[in-house]
Formats: sequence, structure tokens, C-alpha cells
Amino acid sequence: MVKTVRPGKAVLHMEFTPLGERVWVSVRDEDRVDVYDTETYQVDASINAKKPSGIFFSSRANRVGT
Repeated sequence: MVKTVRPGKAVLHMEFTPLGERVWVSVRDEDRVDVYDTETYQVDASINAKKPSGIFFSSRANRVGT
């Protein structure tokens, strides 16, 4: 373990960008998706979303089970 972040209640899913420079975190009970910089561990963006429960990038759309 390198670093612990505490984005909020009910984090359901995380998705790394294809090169791993960002991680998108769905924080369901706080109605938002946070985007973290994986080098600085800082939140780059926060997107309001009603009860987000998953994040799926098209970069892995052709892969099954990953």
C-alpha cells in the first residue's frame, strides 16, 4: 500500500484510465464521481451524478471479464 484516500461513503467502483494516470471513483452515497491524479493523489475533478454505481471506459469494451 502506498497511499490511502478517503473519498466518502459507499465507494462502489474504481476505473483507471488506460495509461493509469487517473482513477475515476464512484462515490454513490455522496452523488458524485471523483477523478484522482494517481501521481499526486489529488482530486482533479468532481462530477455530480445521482447514485453512480459503475464506471466503464470504452478502452476495455472489447474485453470480456476485465
